Amino acid sequence: MSNNTMATAKELSFGTELEYTGISRERAAKAIHSVVGGSVRYTGGAYDTWRVFAPDGREWKAVSDGSLGSCATSAEVVTPILKWEDLETLQAVVRELRKAGAKTPECTSQHVHVGVSEFSARQIANLARIFYK
Repeated sequence: MSNNTMATAKELSFGTELEYTGISRERAAKAIHSVVGGSVRYTGGAYDTWRVFAPDGREWKAVSDGSLGSCATSAEVVTPILKWEDLETLQAVVRELRKAGAKTPECTSQHVHVGVSEFSARQIANLARIFYK
């Protein structure tokens, strides 16, 4: 990766959704809380959501995902918008989730959302072409 490409990667914002089995949403939220601090609150709703409000004002969530089977023993962790500097925090959260019993069998996946506010229309079109090919 060239220095220019690396500098560009470090400027991007992103978020991710991590799917796990073997862990309840409450337990996932508590694992996240052990890393980011703040407060944990059950807000329920259609996704049976547990929220972690970090001291920096960002919100992490543990929600249900019907594709994972048992709602009692699965969680999708939704991160707030993250930057390059947050990678160590994200890695620490993943380690705590694993310690708390989170598993990633073949039925799970990860989705990464990349912020495109800094991209031109041409760059977005190029990404679509690359994906299509």
